[in-house]
Amino acid sequence: MALITTKIDTISHSALPSGSVLGAYSVSSSTGTTYSNSTGNVLLTKTITTKRANSTFLVNVSFCQGVGGGNTANLDSYDHHFYITMTPAGGATSYLDGNPGCTRTTGGAPANGKIYSTDVPFGPSRDWTYGNNHDVFFRSMNSTNSPSYAAGVSVTFTLLSWAQADVHINRCQAGVSSGGASGMHIMEIAA
Repeated sequence: MALITTKIDTISHSALPSGSVLGAYSVSSSTGTTYSNSTGNVLLTKTITTKRANSTFLVNVSFCQGVGGGNTANLDSYDHHFYITMTPAGGATSYLDGNPGCTRTTGGAPANGKIYSTDVPFGPSRDWTYGNNHDVFFRSMNSTNSPSYAAGVSVTFTLLSWAQADVHINRCQAGVSSGGASGMHIMEIAA
């Protein structure tokens, strides 16, 4: 039996047709953390290098958030907001397209670019025996942006939170024994 070999040529990113996925990147964390209030806490961050000029970026995030406030009857002082930013090398930070209707602000939180914002968080089991101490929610969103970067630019994507009270990520309020994992997935797509 003869061995057959085939030469496969490498196709450059610039030669791929529009709509081709040029790169897929992800970052995840299952570390249970409690962040203090109103400080623009970084939950996840990922830096990539663009493969082609004028690409579109598809960003998907899913994060695990513990319910704040425990058995508190009024959660009005537990407002929280989540954002995704893009920071180009040598340029300013911009917010990914969020929900334009999420304009409520708390303690200096930006008024735009939010992927999630709440005035009075929902506590599904408050006033029950264990309150919200062991509950978690999964929040998710996806967005596309076409920022007109050149090829070879380092771009950092960051998921942040701002809140009036503690924010529990990948864990419940009672501790790290209950919770989940969070992740951010980014695809660069040829324009």
